[in-house]
This record gives sequence, structure tokens and C-alpha cells, in this order.
Amino acid sequence: MQEARHFIGGEWAAASGGETIAVLDPSDGKPFTQLARGTAADIDAAVHAARRAFEGA
Repeated sequence: MQEARHFIGGEWAAASGGETIAVLDPSDGKPFTQLARGTAADIDAAVHAARRAFEGA
């Protein structure tokens, strides 16, 4: 099963907490992929990366 990651600061990264969320196929209720379950640390990293990009760092 494929796992999606966060794209933060130009790089793909797993959730800092290591947790994932199963995405279910609505036709049969079975999981077909996993998404990274973000934490406050992931949000902070994304905000800081966006700020650096905005400021042209």
C-alpha cells in the first residue's frame, strides 16, 4: 500500500509523529492508501518553510 507524505520546504517527509491515516475506498470500505497524519510540529515546519519561501531565503 502506498503512503503519502507531506511536502514541506521542497522535500517529501513522513509525519513527525510517524502516524498515518488509512484512506478507504467508498465502494468496498477497504483501505487503498495511507496519508501522513500531521502534528503541530509538521504544521510549524510547513509555516516556517512557507515564510522562508515568501521572504526569498
